[in-house]
Amino acid sequence: MPRFSILTVLFCHLLALSANGTELGGDDYERLKAASVEVLVNRRLHGSGCLVHRDGTVLTAAHVVPAGDAMIEILSPTLGRIRAEIQAIDPGHDLALLALPRKKGGYPFLPVARQPPANGSAAFLFGAPLFRHGLLMRGSIARTSPSFEFVDGHYIEVQYLVAATPGGSSGGPWVTAEGELFGLQSSAMIIGSAPQGVAFAAPLKAIQQLLKTRQSTAPATLGSAFEEIWEQQPAVLEIMVQGTEGLVVRVLDKSGPLAAAGVRDGDIILTANGTTLQWRDQLLKVVRSLKPADDLELTVSDPSGRSRRQVKVQLGSLARPDRATKEQP
Repeated sequence: MPRFSILTVLFCHLLALSANGTELGGDDYERLKAASVEVLVNRRLHGSGCLVHRDGTVLTAAHVVPAGDAMIEILSPTLGRIRAEIQAIDPGHDLALLALPRKKGGYPFLPVARQPPANGSAAFLFGAPLFRHGLLMRGSIARTSPSFEFVDGHYIEVQYLVAATPGGSSGGPWVTAEGELFGLQSSAMIIGSAPQGVAFAAPLKAIQQLLKTRQSTAPATLGSAFEEIWEQQPAVLEIMVQGTEGLVVRVLDKSGPLAAAGVRDGDIILTANGTTLQWRDQLLKVVRSLKPADDLELTVSDPSGRSRRQVKVQLGSLARPDRATKEQP
């Protein structure tokens, strides 16, 4: 191909990227800034958030607003400093809704996307990391299908993004190149204290559901973390029967449902309600399809995979002990 033709193709490709909206412009930044907030807890900056309705509904991460009677405020360069109340909590997706006082004319807010962006597409996070205000950070969609991550002692359902997300950006809105909200920053993949460049965000479907119901949820839990067989160290695999499939129990809550049913750290869960397990998400999808206090039938083995037994577990609850959860019907 002649050289000028190659340059023409590259130029047209760049024009197509621009037309498809892979960047945010200055006006987009100002709209994000107007609809985004910082969340203060007892006068200290705890995280970020955004307005999602003209009535003053604010979306932030559940872990940003603690349980109890803490004083919660939002801080905005355009709105000032305003007291907020917890309206609803979704601990299974690390989401919280806050309510601001009604305001004549309403509040600026971010439109919520109808569909999640495609794999590999550009995404933008707005927040106040490390007490730096109004920062716009860029990432990309690592995978559209959600998964589960064990964060702060329980599992949350997340969407993965490739991005650097400094501390303090929790609760910040993830938006598309068109400026539509599709996720909310929750946490990140960290080994030791080193970020690995993968961010966890509350997925769009969970945001849409919380905005629809505006009610707190109390997802079911087993009170443990789980590792897949191929994650195990060689010393663990050496004592395991060849071909064993299942999930290894880790970080067992000694007062949780699994421990109460006699399951021990290092045991292997082979099946859940008849479903053979290989992947962590298989078990967690079964658990999240049930309610707290429901029974779950498990096949469990010792760490070698040789000794098997049937176990009935009564599921626990992730309900938070604060006013929003207590008011749930």
